[in-house]
Amino acid sequence: MFNNIRHRYQISRHTLAIQRLIVVIFAFVFNSICTPCKAAPFQNETVKPNIILVNLDDADAELFSQASLSERFSNLNLLANQGIQFTNAHATTPLCGPSRACLLRAQYAHHCGIRVNEPGKPIAYGYEGGMRKYLAKGYAEDDLSTWMQDAGYRTMMVGKFLHHDSAFVIPPGWDDFYSSLGARYFETFRITNRGGAGPQAETLPPGVYRTTAESVDATGLIIDHVESGRDKPFFMFLNPYGPHRQQRGSGEMFEDNYATLWPDATVPLSPAYDEEDLSDLNGPLKLFERLSEWQHDYMNEHYRERLKAMKSVDDMIADIVAVVESNGLADNTYIFVTSDNGFSLGHHRTISKGFTCNRTSNVPLIVAGPGISPAVSHHLLAHIDIGPTIVSLAGGQIPDFVDGVSFASLLANPNQSGGVRDHVLIENFESRTLFGIQRQIASTSLRLTDGLYNEWASGGREYFDLNADPEQLENIYPSLDASTRRSLASTIRSAKSPMPSTASFQTPYTHGEILPFPYEISGIAESSSSMRRVAMAVRDLSNGRFWDGENWVVGFRQVDATIAHRNAVLTNWKLPLNFDSDERPSGLIGAWVWGLDNSNRYDAPQSVVFRLESTAANVTLVQPLFSQRYNGAVRINGVAASGSDRILRSVELKIRNADTGKFWNGNTMVSNRIVLPVLKNGDVWSYETDSLPSGRYRASVNGIDSKGQSFAITHRLFFKD
Repeated sequence: MFNNIRHRYQISRHTLAIQRLIVVIFAFVFNSICTPCKAAPFQNETVKPNIILVNLDDADAELFSQASLSERFSNLNLLANQGIQFTNAHATTPLCGPSRACLLRAQYAHHCGIRVNEPGKPIAYGYEGGMRKYLAKGYAEDDLSTWMQDAGYRTMMVGKFLHHDSAFVIPPGWDDFYSSLGARYFETFRITNRGGAGPQAETLPPGVYRTTAESVDATGLIIDHVESGRDKPFFMFLNPYGPHRQQRGSGEMFEDNYATLWPDATVPLSPAYDEEDLSDLNGPLKLFERLSEWQHDYMNEHYRERLKAMKSVDDMIADIVAVVESNGLADNTYIFVTSDNGFSLGHHRTISKGFTCNRTSNVPLIVAGPGISPAVSHHLLAHIDIGPTIVSLAGGQIPDFVDGVSFASLLANPNQSGGVRDHVLIENFESRTLFGIQRQIASTSLRLTDGLYNEWASGGREYFDLNADPEQLENIYPSLDASTRRSLASTIRSAKSPMPSTASFQTPYTHGEILPFPYEISGIAESSSSMRRVAMAVRDLSNGRFWDGENWVVGFRQVDATIAHRNAVLTNWKLPLNFDSDERPSGLIGAWVWGLDNSNRYDAPQSVVFRLESTAANVTLVQPLFSQRYNGAVRINGVAASGSDRILRSVELKIRNADTGKFWNGNTMVSNRIVLPVLKNGDVWSYETDSLPSGRYRASVNGIDSKGQSFAITHRLFFKD
């Protein structure tokens, strides 16, 4: 079987090389069909158009800039110059899995419920995601694929479908389903219904590049459709993996023949790259450090990898246009090109996607086809608007439940005075690991035509005037008047579908988990209006008593968690458990959490059962070493931390002359016992003096717990010359 597959791709690669030449030959013809003299959209209702939607993975708008297209990607450049380039389109949840689900359902993530990339992990806060959940909700029977089938179309899906937890099935809405799985560009595992209705497994043979294979399959399906003489139009959903980063250890991101391209290319610099000053921010990005030398090197290396992966995507566009032209379909085929999300590559000191900034939500969007004149449009659009637009062009029915709106009117008149929407809701529900550090970056944001308003779940609001500040460098929320602030907050809430308030856990996340010390329960809460409070019940399951915030008591008690962003639609919350040693349960503990909005509405509580980690309090003396001699300033330091057996309240340090018995008070020697003030930074404590007289001394350090009891006493002899 693999030999046959390899032979097919070898032959098809030769065929595609010939077809790419056809693009040049037919360039004049294709350009002529994209002029106003041709029928505008909907003008010829008797012949339904073919529609191809190309949805890239992690392609940012900068890759599609005029400079980038004209310099490196000639086929995309040709398509862009013959179609409409929409510069202000945004993914509503800029993360692979939710973005794809939202596109197919034309819904916001909070509405369709597919919110995260990696369900089942603490970073997901208990939210749902993945292909199996999409199928379980019945969405595969009522999404863009079935809407197009109902409109009389043959439906084809080639490439990456959804994200995570793939199921070995053929979803009912796809007549042809060629799904590529995983994060590999070579030896990719695939599920197809090639040659039959049921699922079949394939693995691309060595040397066959994923994007090339998908291009061969896509063009082959179009040729089959034409040669079979079917009287229905086709809708193709084509999902190349480029320019997404490859799975570690799986080889390169690019084809061998492109390995040496652009060796000196570097990330295009802008004021947002490794942004110099983040002090104006009021959210988690403010905590990001300047990029290190190796991070700069990585950015440039990955930028070159992305360019090379995009070169194969550019080849794919040539293949698609060539087969459309050579089979006489050009005057009746629309081609959409977009991406599931944008990408930050060092901008605002970050990398990746899944958080709120213009770089990650702004996606490329090109539409070319019959009746479309070359244009650049700055109208605000959402990624979830693409589905309704395609259904409109197909003459199908758009369900009432969708949040997306058709922008078909803009295809006929891209620069009309009024757009189709004045805001886009942008949601992020996961925390993300960036540069090895987990960041709490869940947020709800409002993208306006020329502004961006952020409500961070970890606390803080921001507003950027993107007309005056396109690089998003200055947060001007503090200068907004009260009326403007209320309007922004109100618009976010009106964009959310009505729902009861909810709360869920991040730590502990799974039943039976051991909660590390210091003990703190945390999670996230969501509301469609405003979160007023997060209430909890914590119970010692060994004796049935409840925690009231200070003591274990008989009878049900609720305690309020601390919420990071009061009156937000999405907020992190936490509840410290400050147990003394004799109060700490040794067995199982149960916790329940509710989120309550301003109307006191709430959903059923979430619960988790966990244990507490057992640790000892720790106070040590690191310096001086035994009999250490100081010739100058005396520096004394150590480590001090609370443990589950006792809570550290303070560190006591005493310095005593070993010969006279007198104590050092920081200025002179005195007869009474003196406790010296120490500096504490996290678990490290320190003391320094440059005026201690010469002599033989004994340093003594100990911890004082929450009950005033002393523990972990350490003595150390040292000399001052």
